[in-house]
Amino acid sequence: MKNIDRSKLPEEIRVELEKIENGKVDGVLKSVATEIESGDFDKALKMIKKEIVDAVVLNSPKNERNIKKTAEELLGADIEEEKEDDLTIELKKPIGEVDVITLNPDNINGTVLSKIEQTWRSRNKVNREMVKELDGQYLAMVAAVMSGIEYSTIMNLGGYDFTQLTSKVRNFLLVG
Repeated sequence: MKNIDRSKLPEEIRVELEKIENGKVDGVLKSVATEIESGDFDKALKMIKKEIVDAVVLNSPKNERNIKKTAEELLGADIEEEKEDDLTIELKKPIGEVDVITLNPDNINGTVLSKIEQTWRSRNKVNREMVKELDGQYLAMVAAVMSGIEYSTIMNLGGYDFTQLTSKVRNFLLVG
């Protein structure tokens, strides 16, 4: 910081500048210091404002779910709230008295999955080589068992709701 008389700066700023010069801060603060040093205070202020806005956006409730998901992916942390939401679908177009479908993994086991596959393959004689986890009928059968809702009701869901439900079942089967 050649052009600035440090003695005229507040103590907090002098301490922060010292940290920057000693390499004890991240790249953004170094960039801010460089702009201050060159005398471009407007650019330095814009950079600081951007960092503040980014921090506020990252900590907003809207992004809380994404942050939790990232933490779960990076740290392997189990976040129960996230798992519960992954298995619940609020229907946009309720059918009868059904307005929410909750998939319960405890309702299904290997024997049941094998029987569902046998039933699906017996009904699907033309495309026997098809990957079952990509077929809506197979996923609807699994969803029926996991949710306790009749297969015919699942098949009568609106397009958006059916797609949401089968996507969650597919993720459950393929990702676990």
